[in-house]
Amino acid sequence: MDEAAPRFRLGWWWLPIIALLLIGIVAIVLALWLRTTGDLNAEMVRARSLGVAMDWRSLAVPLAAADHPARMRTLLETVKRANPAPSDDDWQAMREAFAAIPAGLAAWDSGVDAEVDGQIRDFPEQPAALIGGSDDPLRLLSQTHDIWESGEAAKDLLMRRSLRGRDDATALADLFARLVRLPAVVNPLWPEPQGLNMAEAWMTHVLRHRTRLDPSTTSRTALELADHLTVAMRQQIAVRPLLLSLALRVDAEPFFRAANIRLPSMMANPFSMRVLPRLGRRAVLARAIDSCAWIAVHGLPATIAGARQASPSRPMPGPLQMPSEMLSLTLECGSCLHCAGEQVPPVQAALLRLMRCVTGLRLLAADLEGAPWPIDPGDPAGGRLRPVLRDGMVIGAYGLGPDGIDGCGDRNKDWCWPLRASLGRLKASDPVKLP
Repeated sequence: MDEAAPRFRLGWWWLPIIALLLIGIVAIVLALWLRTTGDLNAEMVRARSLGVAMDWRSLAVPLAAADHPARMRTLLETVKRANPAPSDDDWQAMREAFAAIPAGLAAWDSGVDAEVDGQIRDFPEQPAALIGGSDDPLRLLSQTHDIWESGEAAKDLLMRRSLRGRDDATALADLFARLVRLPAVVNPLWPEPQGLNMAEAWMTHVLRHRTRLDPSTTSRTALELADHLTVAMRQQIAVRPLLLSLALRVDAEPFFRAANIRLPSMMANPFSMRVLPRLGRRAVLARAIDSCAWIAVHGLPATIAGARQASPSRPMPGPLQMPSEMLSLTLECGSCLHCAGEQVPPVQAALLRLMRCVTGLRLLAADLEGAPWPIDPGDPAGGRLRPVLRDGMVIGAYGLGPDGIDGCGDRNKDWCWPLRASLGRLKASDPVKLP
């Protein structure tokens, strides 16, 4: 009888070799996966099928002059040479239309007023435009920071002068309006024109010096600024898919550093810094494309409900969804409402801020002309803004907040705007408590 052939057996020394082979295969596959861009390319194809532009040439958005960033840096250098304010207690007063002039500010002189005014007036008048054109997202981010800082510094200097009250009120209002109309920086993370900050400063100045300004001219300017900001917001949302498609292709670490983003602990190591953004980037780009396509069809929403349709909120992720949602949580926290159990996308947050600012501009224009107040964007029934009364006098207006419930001027729930006096801290109609 023939003996059975011995079975081939692997010795124990094969196990480390097999393990190393498997680790090598996984490492090669992971490296190839991290380098692929098929997910982003697929979204770009889908975007083009929806009519969303994915290159600068197709955007058809006016771009600022090539020397605009350099001129903004010159403006910043001039503002930095201004004499400091006498005290540090005027920041709150600067943003309060009906605040008293802080001690010492009435005699303050910046020393650069004429120079700053001339530089602001030298910027060419043009329709809403963007500062862009580059396919380098890191360059765009660094440029964004410089130009944003320049605009904010110039605005703060004008606000101090407005509070001081010595300048010609009409001339100063024109300078604020020119800042609103400056070309807007582009930011893949935050689709919000800087002109919103400038427009809020303009409204504060107008309310502070209302009796010194021509009502008809001021009302017309308010409506023009509202229209300008609406166009600027459409441009920001239109360019965002392109900016994200560029930004999501670069390494996350230099991008986050250029964007000045503080990383969560889950991403604070080289491995997760590469893997987690790759897991979630397609969803981030897809949401930007969907919002852009929705607005291209329906236009900018005029109501809070419409803003939520254009850019829907999403529930906070559970533990299993956290790895794929980490990039979204890092880049897309549009407002602190996510603390209430939902992620508010930056497009929705920007639309709500635009809505609040534009409604305030149109309210001011209507009040100056004695015309009916605008429609409340938070009222599901489509009613107009409601008056805020104090001692029988109309001192402001309020509209329903995001919850759609009338809080009777509760500033934690409703949107409130002053018109003739400072609003109360908790309820708009409450008396202002003096310090």
